[in-house]
Amino acid sequence: MFRFIACSGLVLAACILAAGCDSKGYGTSAGDSYPYASIPTPGTASVTLSNAAQIIPLPGTADYAGSIAMPAAALGAGTRVALYTGIAPPFGPGTPVLAPTSINGAPAPIPLIYLTFTPASTTTLATYPGFALTLPANISTGATFYLGAYDPAAPLDGYVLGAEGPASVSGSALTFTPPPRSGPAWTAQRTYAYVLYALPLPAPTPSPTPHA
Repeated sequence: MFRFIACSGLVLAACILAAGCDSKGYGTSAGDSYPYASIPTPGTASVTLSNAAQIIPLPGTADYAGSIAMPAAALGAGTRVALYTGIAPPFGPGTPVLAPTSINGAPAPIPLIYLTFTPASTTTLATYPGFALTLPANISTGATFYLGAYDPAAPLDGYVLGAEGPASVSGSALTFTPPPRSGPAWTAQRTYAYVLYALPLPAPTPSPTPHA
């Protein structure tokens, strides 16, 4: 089984031993919840955008580590951006969770951690952020990993799955290359979120036993 830890900012959390769900439709829901024993402390930090790209350490949480390739600011250099990582999105309205649901029996996206950016001022990035993430020891790499993206300007879209990925996997290290297009415009004091999620690989089909 694919073992992982996940949790929502309202009631979602902890240890799920599962590879999928029976509900229909991808989406976001604060009602998708699981029992948990404790919630790991989120990681927080901040970065000041400049006219040059930067590699900054990931604010660690739940034994996740790594770095963020923060792009240059095409507009708004000097803007301070608050960073957050956690197995739940930040508390408060406006940043939903990813519902681990499936469509027509397809593998369900299993949310792992959320990474959010909240700019102090309106800014435009030259490209999209990139990510190098190291998984905790209890997360199996027997899956395909993607990032979904949430834009508060389009809340009804929920998380756009496959915004980046699939990740290049080396041991427990995941590398996500941002899409080759112009970066997003971020509005002041709005939270833009990414979710790291896994799609479990299907179990191999046994070969038929030849008859004598």
